[in-house]
Amino acid sequence: MLTPSQLDNIPNTFIDLFGELESYVIEDISRRLAKASKITSTAEWQKERAKLMGIRNVESKISEILKLSNSQIESLFPEIALTSIKAENEIYKNAGLKPRDFNKTKEFQDYIKAAIKNTKGDIENITQSLGFAEMQNGHVVYNDIAKFYQKELNIANIQVISGVSDYNSAIRRAVKKIGSSGLRYVNYESGYSNNIDVAIRRAVITSIHQMTQQMTDFNMEKLVPNKEDRYVEVTSHENCRPSHLSFQGRVFKVVGSTSEYPNLVEATGLGKVDGLKGANCRHDYYPFIPGASVRTYTDEQLKDMEKKSKETFSYKGKEYTPYEATQHQRKIETAIRQSKRELIAMKEAGLTEDFKAASIKLQQQRKEYLQFSKAAELKQKDYRHQVEGFTQSLARQASNAAK
Repeated sequence: MLTPSQLDNIPNTFIDLFGELESYVIEDISRRLAKASKITSTAEWQKERAKLMGIRNVESKISEILKLSNSQIESLFPEIALTSIKAENEIYKNAGLKPRDFNKTKEFQDYIKAAIKNTKGDIENITQSLGFAEMQNGHVVYNDIAKFYQKELNIANIQVISGVSDYNSAIRRAVKKIGSSGLRYVNYESGYSNNIDVAIRRAVITSIHQMTQQMTDFNMEKLVPNKEDRYVEVTSHENCRPSHLSFQGRVFKVVGSTSEYPNLVEATGLGKVDGLKGANCRHDYYPFIPGASVRTYTDEQLKDMEKKSKETFSYKGKEYTPYEATQHQRKIETAIRQSKRELIAMKEAGLTEDFKAASIKLQQQRKEYLQFSKAAELKQKDYRHQVEGFTQSLARQASNAAK
C-alpha cells in the first residue's frame, strides 16, 4: 500500500529529468532559429542549411535522459515495492499472521522486474513520439521535433529574406508556438497528445499501481487462503475527484459482497480508467482483517469529509468546490509553465523586449497563484509549475525585467 502523498510525489524525479529535456530542446531550437533568421543572403543560407537542419544533439540528449531515467527506475522501484509491502505486512502481523520475506519471495521480485521493464518501455515509447502542437485552419496539428523545427526554420528564413517579416517578428511567431505547445508526447494514429510531464507522470503511476496491486493480491492469496475472507480498505485524501468520494476510506469485499461490505470491483470501478487505481488516481487499497483491523475513518468521519467536499467558497465572484479549486490551481500552474517555456525561448532567441513583457506576465501569474491558493486553503505545489532549466539566474532576470 502506498499513501496518496507518496503516489503524488514519486513521479517528480522523472518529471524533473524530462523537464530538463524539454528545456534543452526549446533552448536549442530557439537558438538555431535566431541564428538562421540573421542570415539574409540566399547563398549563405544554402551553405548553412544542412548544418542548421541536423538535430543530432537533441537525439543525444534524449539518449542521455533515457539512461538516467532507466537508472532511476531500477533503483526506485524496488524501494517503492518494499515500502508498499512493509506497510501491509504490519497489518498481517497485527492480525497474528506471518507474512512472507520480501527479499526471498520470487513472485515479489518478478513483479518488480516486470514493472521495471514495462516502465522503461513505456517511457522509451514516449521519447520516440515527441513533438509540438500548433493551430492550423482551426485544427490542432502535430509535428515531431525534427519536422517542426525544419518547418519553422524554413518559414522564418523565407519571411526574413523575402521581406514579409523582420527578424524579431519571425522569431517571435515561432517562439510563441514553442512556448504554447511545450514538448509533447503524441500518438499520431489517434491524434491524442499530452505535455511530456503529464505523459511521464501517467506512465510511472500506472506501472506502480500495477506492481503494487499484483503484490497486494498475491500476499492476500497466500495469507488469506479462503477467498470469502478477503477484504481491503481504500486509502483516502482531501479534494479527491467527486466520483471517488463514494469509495475512499471504505472497506470492500474482494470476492462477492454483503450488506455491510460491497464488492471491490463493482463499487470502485477497479481496472477502469476512471476508477480506483485508474488514470491520475492517488488512491490505493490494502488488506483489512475483520476482528483485527481498525478502519482509518469511521462512517461519520467519511460523511463529514463528503459534506465538506460540497461546500463552496467565493473567489473573484466565482464559486468553487474544493475539487474545482484544485483543478483551477492546476490551470494556473499550467499557465505558469507555459510562460516559463516562453521566457527560456525568448532569452535564447535574443528577444529582449518580449522577454520583459513575458516576465511581467509571469509575475502576475505567480501573484494570482499565491492569492488563489491562499483563498482556497490549498498547499502550493511549486514542483507542479516548475520548468527544469528555468534556473535561478533566469528567474532573477525575469524578476528584474518585470520591475
